[in-house]
Formats: sequence, structure tokens, C-alpha cells
Amino acid sequence: DIKTTSVFYYNNKLATELSGSELLTVAMNRSESFLGQKVTIDSGIKTDSVDFMSETFYTGDKGDETAHYSYNYKLSSRDIADIKTTSVFYYLGDKLATELAGREIVTSQMVRSESFRGQKTDVTAAIKTDALDFMSETFYTGDKGDETAHYSYNYKLSSRDIADIKTTSVFYYGLDKKLATELTGRELVVSPMTKSESFRGQKTDITAAIKIDSVDFMSETFYTGAKGDETAWYSYNYKLGSRNLGDIKTTSVFYYNNKLATELSGSELLTVAMNRSESFLGQKVTIDSGIKTDSVDFMSETFYTGDKGDETAHYSYNYKLSSRNLGGIKTTSVFYYLGDKLATELAGREIVTSQMVRSESFRGQKTDITAAIKIDSVDFM
Repeated sequence: DIKTTSVFYYNNKLATELSGSELLTVAMNRSESFLGQKVTIDSGIKTDSVDFMSETFYTGDKGDETAHYSYNYKLSSRDIADIKTTSVFYYLGDKLATELAGREIVTSQMVRSESFRGQKTDVTAAIKTDALDFMSETFYTGDKGDETAHYSYNYKLSSRDIADIKTTSVFYYGLDKKLATELTGRELVVSPMTKSESFRGQKTDITAAIKIDSVDFMSETFYTGAKGDETAWYSYNYKLGSRNLGDIKTTSVFYYNNKLATELSGSELLTVAMNRSESFLGQKVTIDSGIKTDSVDFMSETFYTGDKGDETAHYSYNYKLSSRNLGGIKTTSVFYYLGDKLATELAGREIVTSQMVRSESFRGQKTDITAAIKIDSVDFM
């Protein structure tokens, strides 16, 4: 159940490569993260791409190192073309790590992070107004070392205009579904995220009032797993602007290698990608193993491809309402992405950047969703 291995670099040297005086004076400038356990940590780790996930860059003197920014890679690649996102960290006073001085380095907690598509190389003050490939910002609460995500704004790509905030996501923790600002003491350390809510546009008052705010309310997603291992389990999609259970339009249930999130083991929570989702009309209350054969109000299933975190919709089957019979499949929908590629044809950065540009519909069930589907005319609609 080792989730990740972190390897630390000091002026780009492993600790074992430092000389006597360097051991005392050289600060950590970088760390790398691998999925699972890496047993041999020697010079070979520097080029090892197996299960490579991310690298974080630090600033500050020895003992005062503070995270500045990180690159998140496609799993098992060190190619800079496979950097999915760049995360930039901000501290009290909305300062970059490089702008902290004196006591701030020790006391200032992270209050915000920004996410950009792909690699950003100039992570200086200029990044604060850089809109190119800007995606989202997340706000945190808690003292230094206990920072917990409170809410996030998801923007139209490459815009920092608040009018271009597409959605606001609000995060809830523990069995009591508390906001991050409501967590106390040990809860900040141990309480996993159990729910998130999504609103259209920008919400500015993220206090207890948000819990009953229905204006622009869209959906809620429920998670399972210990802190740091939270995995989406199911979601309710509401009629816009309503929190009424009678206005739940659909329930979406997520599968990971055909298992529910609650059925995943420790290591599976970290490694297994979502391969399928199912959609039901209205609200489904009991999401356990019985849901797998429940046909009441069953509508459709969508199949995904890609590693964990990079799942992309490939195709879907749309059923006659309340039927799971293959004979009840009314249509097959196939999705195409930029460059007229199937999801299975996307590579590297395309997985993160390529939007869906087209879908095709076939009558009944199509089982061979490979390149051959592009010229298949049988039952094409």
C-alpha cells in the first residue's frame, strides 16, 4: 500500500551524491514523485520514467525550502511534451514562494494555487497575469502544513476574466460534510473529501450559506477513500438552480476496471483508471454492488480510455429506458477529438488539450470501436 515514492534533489544532486560541506549548505531544489514503491534510489532514478508522475521545484535556503511550482506528467513519461499541467503555488499575501522574505518563509501558509495546461517555464511575477493556457485556481484554508482545499474556479481556457469562470467547485470533508473552513485540529489532517458541489459561474460567498445556496447549483459528486486517496463514486446532476431531490435529472455511477470506487483496494485507489460510467434517470439512493444489475431507470453507459487522471470518453451505448439488455441498445455514440482522432488515438499532451469536435451515431450496438469505425457505414445514422 505504498502510494508514492518521493525522491529529493539538492542542487540537482541526490543526497547520496553530496560532499561533506554540501550536506550542510545545499538546499533542496527539486523533488520527484513516482507511483508506488521505487526500491533502488541511485543515479539511475534520474532517468527512470517507469511510474514517474511529477516534479516539484523549491526555493529558499536549506531548512526553509518552500514549494514554488510543479509539473504533472503523463504517467511513466519524462518527456516535457507530456507535461499535462503546471501548478503554481501562492502564499499569504498572494506571494509566490520566491517573493517570501524572512519570517514569511517559515510562517506563511499556501492560500492559492493556479493550474495551466502544459508546461510553463517563466514562473516569475509575470505568471500572475499570464492567461495563456490558464485553466483554474484553487483556494486553501488552514495553517502552514495543514492547508486544505476549500473551493476552486474553473475558467474558460486561456482567460483570467472572472466573466469566463465556467464553474465553481466547493469541497466538503468527513462524514459530517464540513467545509474546509469548518474543520478543526485533527480533522484538518485526517478528514477525507467526501463530497464536492458544482455551480455555474462564480460563487464568492463560500461560507456555511453555500450549503443551501441553490442559485446556479448544478451537481454534487460523492467520494470514497482515505485522505489523499479520494475517488469519485457517484454524482447527482440537478436541474439548474435547484437543490430539490425531485429535480435530480440523472445519477452517474463510476466504475474503475469495472469495480465501484468502494470496491477498490488500497493500491487500486491510486492506480486504476475509470473505464466506465452508467447513467440513471432521476435519483438512485443505494449505490452498492446491487447497482450493477439494477435496470430501473437505467439509461446509458459510457466507456473511457486512458490512465488514471487522463480518462477520456471513447464511446457510449444509449439504452431503451429501464433495460440493460444488449437488445435494448438504441444507439451507439462514438466521440472524436481534435484532429478527428478517436480517444484511443490521442497521445501525450493531446489527452489533456484536445477537445471533442465531433460525435457519430449508429443504430443499435457497435462493438468494434477502432479506426475501422471511421468508415463503417452499417447502421450509420
